[in-house]
Amino acid sequence: MRARLPDVVIPASVWQTPWVVYCKPTVQGSACVLRYLARYVHRVGITDARILALTPDQVTFRYKDAQAHAPGGG
Repeated sequence: MRARLPDVVIPASVWQTPWVVYCKPTVQGSACVLRYLARYVHRVGITDARILALTPDQVTFRYKDAQAHAPGGG
């Protein structure tokens, strides 16, 4: 990782954290998973402007309830 991103500073704590990755085979198949992920990889999930607070254990951000703004929504 360090060789691939030489300009990125990664805190030492990242390398000391015991990461646990859980993954299992998909029921729908890899094509469905790729279609699902493709909707999200081309854009930022939470922009910096929406982040209100950040601690080691929690991220607080502003969001819009899509159901409340949809026709017939609450």
